[in-house]
Amino acid sequence: MLVYSIYYMVAYEDMSFFGSDFIYFLTMTMVSSCFGLMCSAISVLASYTFVERIYQSTNKGSFVKF
Repeated sequence: MLVYSIYYMVAYEDMSFFGSDFIYFLTMTMVSSCFGLMCSAISVLASYTFVERIYQSTNKGSFVKF
């Protein structure tokens, strides 16, 4: 997402004023970072839930929760 936003900025945006380009780059960096954190949090929680249910279904021992 960040790579495409940089490509879009270089290819299609008018780069006449440095301030607007910097604000666009900063905004897209923050949006891309938040998107990456959101995707990673969802995948970690889904994996944790899956592993927890597997351990609960075996009825052997206890699974330590966070």
